Amino acid sequence: MAEPLIRIKNLYRRFKSGEGEVTILNDLNLEIEAGEMVAIIGRRGQANPP
Repeated sequence: MAEPLIRIKNLYRRFKSGEGEVTILNDLNLEIEAGEMVAIIGRRGQANPP
């Protein structure tokens, strides 16, 4: 089996806001193989850091 085109392991992302620290990604693991189609969606307005 070929290696994935994209591999993400144990990704964390946090932002500071008026309410304290906000975790938006917690231990994300992702592999994308050649020819795969991927869409990442979330709630409206949640993608922009404060």
